[in-house]
Amino acid sequence: LHTAYRRQRQMCIRDRHWSHWWNLERDRFLWSPELLRRPPIARSGDGAVPPRLRLPSDAATMRDVLPVLLTILAKEKNGDIQTAALIALGRVGSRAGAPRRQTILQAIQGRMKSSVQEVSETAVLSLGILGHESAAAPLLAILGDTEEGRRLMGEARVTTRAQAFAAFGLGLLAEQVDSPDLRQRVALGLMDALESKQMREDVNVASIIALGLCPVPMTPHVPSAELRKHRNIESAVSRSGQLSWLVRRLTGSKSRSHSSAAQAHGFVALGRLADGAWSGSRAKAMDTLVDAATSRGSDKHVRAAAWIGLGRVATGSSEPEDVAALKALTKGMLMGQPVERRFAAISLAQASSRVPANDVPFDGYASPRRALLLRLGSAPSQDEPWIAMALGINAHALHHAGVPDADATARALTDRLRKERGTSQIGAFAIAVSLSHVGTDKRPTDLSKALLIQKFKRTKDPAARGQIVLAMGMLGTLEARQDLQDLLRNSRFEPELLWSSAVALWLLEEPTLTDVLIRTLVDAQAASTRAAAAAALGRVGDERAVEPLLELIQDETTPAAARAFGIVGLGILCDDDRKPWKTPMVHAMPYFALTGTLQGEGAGLLDIL
Repeated sequence: LHTAYRRQRQMCIRDRHWSHWWNLERDRFLWSPELLRRPPIARSGDGAVPPRLRLPSDAATMRDVLPVLLTILAKEKNGDIQTAALIALGRVGSRAGAPRRQTILQAIQGRMKSSVQEVSETAVLSLGILGHESAAAPLLAILGDTEEGRRLMGEARVTTRAQAFAAFGLGLLAEQVDSPDLRQRVALGLMDALESKQMREDVNVASIIALGLCPVPMTPHVPSAELRKHRNIESAVSRSGQLSWLVRRLTGSKSRSHSSAAQAHGFVALGRLADGAWSGSRAKAMDTLVDAATSRGSDKHVRAAAWIGLGRVATGSSEPEDVAALKALTKGMLMGQPVERRFAAISLAQASSRVPANDVPFDGYASPRRALLLRLGSAPSQDEPWIAMALGINAHALHHAGVPDADATARALTDRLRKERGTSQIGAFAIAVSLSHVGTDKRPTDLSKALLIQKFKRTKDPAARGQIVLAMGMLGTLEARQDLQDLLRNSRFEPELLWSSAVALWLLEEPTLTDVLIRTLVDAQAASTRAAAAAALGRVGDERAVEPLLELIQDETTPAAARAFGIVGLGILCDDDRKPWKTPMVHAMPYFALTGTLQGEGAGLLDIL
């Protein structure tokens, strides 16, 4: 499963295929609050709607699951099993009380000295996933290559890769813990790393990604006595200072010291931090992003990343900076290299559908929507799926912002889906149709459901079928329920298709889903099938899945890969948040700007499940 997933991702990165963007972003839609809170889906002729899926309770997780994970981590020698247990402990630990969290923290730290690189690095990362303030000190020590950091790692010098994973961990920690003191401390540590001439590209990229997840308070916050003498303290007292520091790093003379990858991630971080900032600082950040996106002297990937950053901060308001940003994004969608055009379109859709803060009128969405609809009919063929996805997410967000009349978008996308025959792009139109129909009238929605079923039956490519299947689930296509049940049973040797059909059935509230996945897990002979079923159970199962997963991971006669995926599934199942732990980092990530610690040889951040 790892190998197939890596091969597909590498192909997508090389081709800049729309599906890679979707695979990174889809969890925000599949497990969106809107879908999870929607009314039960009515079924005709088969009784009462079953209750919402029940997750394992905190008490059951601490009693039944945590001790097993700790035992496995202490006794197992297999690297895949250890890394899976470390990630699972980080996820499960979010539900633990203070005493148990300390036990988990110590267990994770005990694996930092592992001679297996992947285990050691995953242990560092898991401290951030755990989300406990006490993880900040060891992570900062490792990032800074201090004596304490070297002691924790059992090395004469902390490796570059370990420093990068410490930075990733600090970003995840700061994103979860809304503490002004902790965020100031973490931000200063990351600034130190970015200013150091000894830090290599992997550490710079990881640190700037993490800084984007570590917003210091908007209002000036008095720092602790320990931090007051830090040379950058003025840049961490308030958000405006943090933004000014980052703008200087990205545009001043020191910007030449950053690689293109670091600059790309830096502009995305700038957009993240500027979102919701006070008007003066926000406007300056937006001007910086527009300048970077339209500068012909820079790398095309840096320009594309600046469009992504602008999509994170601009809104659909009539404020001058927002009007200028939407105008620049509309122009960017029409010009430049393909990677620039495509991400300008996505960012235009996101920005124009974002509601402004502070009661500013939300009236700038109509013109960008018209521009996207016009572009759908005139874009180069390889850009069309990106425009379709942009229209889908735009309509989805506008509906939840209370803006009516998404029917024109839904009709245009449905018409385009009806004409599509190519397997590499049909999934984009299917997903876009499902997103655009949120809140539309019943009749056009029913017509689109029928069209999705028709396309599913005619499409044979596994990747395209999986995308159509997710679209049917998101649109609530109960008419496809039997087809999806058959697909789930027949996808034992196609793990990604098994996962997609399981998620679609979960969205349709299929009451037998957990039982079917448990039977697949128990009866399957192939390790890859058991691994896929275990991972799917974690994502869509309920409390009944705990016992079979525990049996699987404790059975030493089961192949290590299947046990590792069982541990992954158990960690997801017992976490309050069904979304992947890396979601904050991969959302709006310029995935075309990669380093070895982000993705490569199965040992980067994006490779870890």
